[in-house]
Amino acid sequence: MAKNMGYKGRKSLLTNYRGKIKAEIWDINEESSLTTAVK
Repeated sequence: MAKNMGYKGRKSLLTNYRGKIKAEIWDINEESSLTTAVK
């Protein structure tokens, strides 16, 4: 059970990490598209 909890904890951490990266990439894309639209 303890092992399972550790695995779940790591998995959720990884998911959160991926979500952050996706959000950052989306922000960068959004900003670049905005600057392109301004130009």
